[in-house]
Amino acid sequence: MPEEREMRDKADLAKRYRRLAEEVRTIAQGIYDDEERNRLMEVVNDYEQWAIVMEATGRLNPRHLALLISN
Repeated sequence: MPEEREMRDKADLAKRYRRLAEEVRTIAQGIYDDEERNRLMEVVNDYEQWAIVMEATGRLNPRHLALLISN
């Protein structure tokens, strides 16, 4: 079913974003410049937010999601 595939795809994207967040977090921890480290941590936060969105939209029925987006 297309809906099941879309849910799996979004779950895979969420995992990928979380993995990227962890990689960037690891890099940021090794940076001594506060400004650079903070910029990287913003990227980490973005990846984590994208993962949350993918997980949330993957659980929603596509019809309900369309209603949410249209309002």
